[in-house]
Amino acid sequence: FFFKQKTAYEIKECDWSSDVCSSDLSELDALHEALDRAKQGHGNMVAITGDLGVGKTRLLESLYEEAERHAFAVLHGNCLSYGQNVPYLPWSSLIRTYLGFSESDHPDQRIAKVYDALRSLDPTWETLAPLLNPLLGLDLPDNDLTRHLDAKMRRQRLFDLILQLFQHAATRSPVLLIIDDLQWLDVTSGDLL
Repeated sequence: FFFKQKTAYEIKECDWSSDVCSSDLSELDALHEALDRAKQGHGNMVAITGDLGVGKTRLLESLYEEAERHAFAVLHGNCLSYGQNVPYLPWSSLIRTYLGFSESDHPDQRIAKVYDALRSLDPTWETLAPLLNPLLGLDLPDNDLTRHLDAKMRRQRLFDLILQLFQHAATRSPVLLIIDDLQWLDVTSGDLL
């Protein structure tokens, strides 16, 4: 899951009459190659950049569809213009999706899903559940382990836990994490990325 390659694709222009931007075919091919590498266990990070209206969303939609065709778990998080001061905003969506949260879940159901997921991965991870509070908006009580962590160690343990969750997800199927609108990424999420 570690990123060995970071690539940026600059999108210059788009033919809006087609489903895929004709000028993006080489970028689309390169994105398909990145998916192929991920299927083989070689994680990579790709940034899709370009001016407003040049076809980034359409290119991303094509990537999403291709990933689903190849049985990727696709998790999507968004940065928002008003969310630059909200720590972990895009990661919150990614983790909620990973844990199977739905809008109709009662907080007690969400708490049970957190503990069940962590226990199923490693019974000792249950003690790390309170670290997820800032991402999930839950009130999981601190325990002997988390109560004594200073802010720096708490943050590092949370980063480690998130990485372990996605590494575990990647053992079941390849994973495509999409974080959209990075221009509005909060500082903490950027550090985690």
